[in-house]
Amino acid sequence: MSEFVKGMLVALIPSLVVSVATAFLTVRLSLRQFHSQRWWELKVEAYSGIMEQLSHVDYCLNDWLAQEYGGFTFTAEKKNQLSERYAKAEADILTASTRGSYIISEDSAKILAEVSRALKEDWPHPQESPLFDHLEGEQIAVRKAIERLRAEAKRDLKVHEGAQLKWHMPFSKRRSPQSLR
Repeated sequence: MSEFVKGMLVALIPSLVVSVATAFLTVRLSLRQFHSQRWWELKVEAYSGIMEQLSHVDYCLNDWLAQEYGGFTFTAEKKNQLSERYAKAEADILTASTRGSYIISEDSAKILAEVSRALKEDWPHPQESPLFDHLEGEQIAVRKAIERLRAEAKRDLKVHEGAQLKWHMPFSKRRSPQSLR
């Protein structure tokens, strides 16, 4: 083998090894980043869906409280809409809490389990306590869960304190009873 070929091999082999190792490492790191980004997106979707369902429950409770305080009654259609919306949201919250910490954090799953238990509690003594006390207790539990879950989601998603995620609380202002009829 001539000196020229030996010189070329000595120069090419290290370059070839470095380029193959660099390509392998780049692909591996890119795949890892892709998987972590996709996992983060799944978490955001899960938290957004949970917050949306909690907002639906709060909306329904707010309407029922407005009816109780306002002294008016809903139409049968409105009652059915509220009941269906509430039942679906409650079922979705229960499903999310049952899935547990597969996608969301363990602390978030515990918060959902607590609010699910609060929503499942029966009206204890219909003759002794008014319905609005029961509804108000449920609404307080839901709103506390929303606040705790929002903080936990930001921690879990590693979102800095001032950042806004894609959910919001549209129920921050109570609607008047006239707008509910």
